[in-house]
Amino acid sequence: MSTKAKRRWWPPAVVLAVAALAMWAPGYASAADTGTIAVCATDSTGANIVLGNDQAWYKTGSTYYVGAVGTSGCRESTLAAGTNVEVWVAKNGTYSQHLTGTVPDGSTLRFDFYTTNVTIQYPGQVAFGGPHGDSAWFKQTAATASMELLSDGVDPTMFRASSSAGYVHDIAVSWPVATGTGKSATFSLMAMRVRNNDGTGEAGATAVYKAGLYSYFAPGSTNADGLLGWAHAGLQTDVTVTAKVNNTTSSQTQDVSSVGLFDFQTTNLTLNYSEDVRYFYNSTYASFFDKPSMELFAGTYPFQFRSGAVAGNPGAAYSQVDITVPDPSQGPITKSAAVVRFQDSTGAGLVGSVSYYLQGWHNAVADTDMGAAYFSLPANTGSEPGSAVLLFDGAPTNVVFALTYNGTRQQLPTQNIQTNSVAYFHTTDVAVELRNHLGNPIDTGDASYYASGWHTIGTTSSGVVHVQMLPGSYSFAMTFDGTRQQLNGQAISGATTTVTFTTTLVFVELQDHYSGILDIPANGSASYYASGWHAITTEDSNNHRIVQTEMLPGSYSFAVTYLGTRDQKSQTIGTGPLQIVYFHTGAVHSDAGTATSYYASGWKPFTQDMELLPGAYWFRFSDIAQTNYTLVGGTGAVNHIH
Repeated sequence: MSTKAKRRWWPPAVVLAVAALAMWAPGYASAADTGTIAVCATDSTGANIVLGNDQAWYKTGSTYYVGAVGTSGCRESTLAAGTNVEVWVAKNGTYSQHLTGTVPDGSTLRFDFYTTNVTIQYPGQVAFGGPHGDSAWFKQTAATASMELLSDGVDPTMFRASSSAGYVHDIAVSWPVATGTGKSATFSLMAMRVRNNDGTGEAGATAVYKAGLYSYFAPGSTNADGLLGWAHAGLQTDVTVTAKVNNTTSSQTQDVSSVGLFDFQTTNLTLNYSEDVRYFYNSTYASFFDKPSMELFAGTYPFQFRSGAVAGNPGAAYSQVDITVPDPSQGPITKSAAVVRFQDSTGAGLVGSVSYYLQGWHNAVADTDMGAAYFSLPANTGSEPGSAVLLFDGAPTNVVFALTYNGTRQQLPTQNIQTNSVAYFHTTDVAVELRNHLGNPIDTGDASYYASGWHTIGTTSSGVVHVQMLPGSYSFAMTFDGTRQQLNGQAISGATTTVTFTTTLVFVELQDHYSGILDIPANGSASYYASGWHAITTEDSNNHRIVQTEMLPGSYSFAVTYLGTRDQKSQTIGTGPLQIVYFHTGAVHSDAGTATSYYASGWKPFTQDMELLPGAYWFRFSDIAQTNYTLVGGTGAVNHIH
């Protein structure tokens, strides 16, 4: 006798149709050359099961009911000797495996089938049998119950559990084929419901549950009603079930001996953003957000917002911000996101302060009264340096964005963040140059600009210093050897802008009262005042009696000394390439011819008709007391003293 690993189940209508053939079936042949088959069933306790006339079948090409119950307590049929026969039975809506054998000549071939004592724990009504587990009641109370059932070793028996969410069908339960008495199987049924935020069932939600310390199981996914049921061997108590929807998860732990339904609900999140969005459901893996709305379990998730490549901007990048999905009782929720990207002229990310206008100006760094959140980088895992994510409640449309950077500020035109969610800011590479009167770069100058206060740019190298600035109109200043020039209203725009400062070549020339040129380097000195006195020592290559210097345009005080005397004057240096600052001496004539010396930083010998700079000086004479005279200078100026 052998078994076949193949289920044979015939509906009662088919069996009844063939029952009429029993009168001429081989089982009713004459005693000569015949044998008997006895089909027996025994429960788990060893008690004989008297099978009904529609609970035992044999097949010899066609299918027939096995005959009446014989003295053995088994159902019997007489068949032609040598016939190959296939036999199976049913009990309580469950079916056995199929056994096969050859009918002996003049004796009985016995087929034994055994039931298993199946115990079901579930705190509610349970039905079983049929394609969906709803053919008959297994139990109608919350108490744990048992029943003797068969197994064919191939197809599971389907169960249905009642719950507050309705009937949970298609709970597949399998146990081994019993090959003797004393067999039992115990199962705990569990059910899960997953609902959307609006209360409708979430189809395709998956479950993982933990029974015991370390064992995890995946029973499948929810049906169109959001329901899923399963069985686990043994009488379970505390079980943890984790439901997954759109890669987000929620977990519950409960005693399944008293609570059979794990009830989950998601929150509906609507996220308005004009480009792709993805979210991380763990530290490594992300899913794209299926805009505009998705059902997610409550939790905080890193969301990344893509900003694509457009003209003048670098390639696509993602900017990240955490979004908290609340409990479904607070949903559904709607958010709108905007990304502000800020790069320098080379495309490298910068960090600035973002503000926006929506029913008033708001500082996105700290102001959250409009539901805005700020995520400043310069560097953050999963995010592009130089980006900020602003998250708004609801679906605002027209927003104005502004950005400040090192005092500079730019404001963009109004944009509808529902259709254009990315705001781009770019700095301009500003080259601040310092050139001499010939247009050649010179050092060393110190540059600055004014934007809500003066900001240092730096010191020139090879005549230039660079700074990144937001487009706008600004004042620039340059200092050079103490001189300073300020250029106002300089327009900064585009990728690059150059601001040029040009010095003027200033000559300092000292003339006598005949307009002749006196030798400053030999008999005196020249200087100018710009945050302190600065000596002018470079001699004019064409006339070594004249000194020269490069100066930024502006108003300055100049001074010369000559033979100890000193004169000072103020003069405005313009923007032309060359400018001369003139000083004039006057001749001093002693009418008595008795002058011997004059005082200018000490007593110095007097020479008749000598040239001296204007000023008040003491003179000594050989015939009178020393006397103070005020001298004048200029062309034709002769000062007469005693």
